[in-house]
Amino acid sequence: MKKSKKDFISGNLNSLILRYLLFLFCFILTTGNIYAQTKTISGIIKDEANEPLIGVTVQIKGTSNGTITDIDGRYTLAAATGNVLVFTYVGMQTQEVAVGSQASIDIVMKNDSRMLAETVVIGYGSAKAKDLTSPIATIKGDDVNRHLTASPMQAMQGKVPGLQVINTGQPGSSPKVRIRGVGNYDDSKTGPLYVVDGMFFDNIDFLNNSDIENMSVLKDASSAAIYGVRAANGVIIVTTKKGLTDRKPQVTYDGYFGLQKASNLVKMANSQQYATVMKEIGNTNTIDQSIAKFGGANGIPAVNTDWYDEILRVAPMHSHAINVNGGGEKTTYSIGISYLNQKGILDSDNGYERLNMRSKVDIGITNWLKVGGSFIVVNSDQKLANNSAFGNAYTSPSIYPAYDANNSIASPTKYGSAQDVGLTNYFWNPVAIADYYNNKVGVTEVLPALYMELSFL
Repeated sequence: MKKSKKDFISGNLNSLILRYLLFLFCFILTTGNIYAQTKTISGIIKDEANEPLIGVTVQIKGTSNGTITDIDGRYTLAAATGNVLVFTYVGMQTQEVAVGSQASIDIVMKNDSRMLAETVVIGYGSAKAKDLTSPIATIKGDDVNRHLTASPMQAMQGKVPGLQVINTGQPGSSPKVRIRGVGNYDDSKTGPLYVVDGMFFDNIDFLNNSDIENMSVLKDASSAAIYGVRAANGVIIVTTKKGLTDRKPQVTYDGYFGLQKASNLVKMANSQQYATVMKEIGNTNTIDQSIAKFGGANGIPAVNTDWYDEILRVAPMHSHAINVNGGGEKTTYSIGISYLNQKGILDSDNGYERLNMRSKVDIGITNWLKVGGSFIVVNSDQKLANNSAFGNAYTSPSIYPAYDANNSIASPTKYGSAQDVGLTNYFWNPVAIADYYNNKVGVTEVLPALYMELSFL
């Protein structure tokens, strides 16, 4: 039977209405399902010190829906299963948490290591670097620890504008530190004032690089307003590592082994070059005596001593440190032990050996009272080198040997003598000078510190 045009239009209309009703029904089911999954999420946000954070932004990722924490660090937000909550706060690492079946999400926000340099310890508190008008620089402990040095100040060389660090190279020696040139109130104290966890020191050689959390350098006279006249040469504030709340004991090891070698040595004249110069000035007496005693030919001595090669060596250096950090709800602790052994590049009995033991405990008695203390024990042995050997190696000619088996005067070691080739008493064998020297220094330091902090505001 042939359908009329009216029946055809009516059939299409009915089909269209049916599709629309089916689409509407599916939409209602989907909307109801989404609505059923939406729920209220709440929680508390704290920092690593277990203190609530105010003003933390909590936002559903990809949307503008969000909230901030109140004075107690609490938040409440409507979210659906599968949404991702983004927690952001200035100076803290951003965290993301997916919403599942849980109704409560608590967060402990961690400090952002990239923001640590903005926080500066000043006097008895801390401030943001951008809020300060005086010149202050802060170095993180990781930047200090990555350098293979015996002293933390040696690792500061070239890191802070206006801070001059001059290393002597002597194992165990303190570097000379100048902040913006020389300007001191006492000739015996030309260096800056060191403040370690609130205690005053003349140097920080008793600290291992791995013990340091951060270092702040106060470079102008305004620091004297806090620390007095002793801050006339500047102040270096050191904060040592401390434990973390609600953390199981974490054991870390830092160690290295390295070799030290003298570089950029002055190139000295060999025997042939020395003989040529002596002939040009008409003084061949020492040349002739060297040839007569030790041999030679054509006016050139057979002996050709490289004094720098005789007195220098490749010296090993190694350090090991073990630290244990942790804490409970109100008590944190940090314990460390480190060992350093450094040999000198002068080929003699010289070097530096140090054993450090450190402990630091902080206890929160109440919400307004906090006490703590640190205890450092250092035992070091330093064997000094006779640095005049370097000067003698620079001035002594190469025409006599370091050792002479026929030298009956030298005992028990048969050293070569400059006088055997006609040199004056101003010339001495650099090897003998380096060997015949015995200067040892042993130091034991016990450094306790206690503090009490009241929060009454």
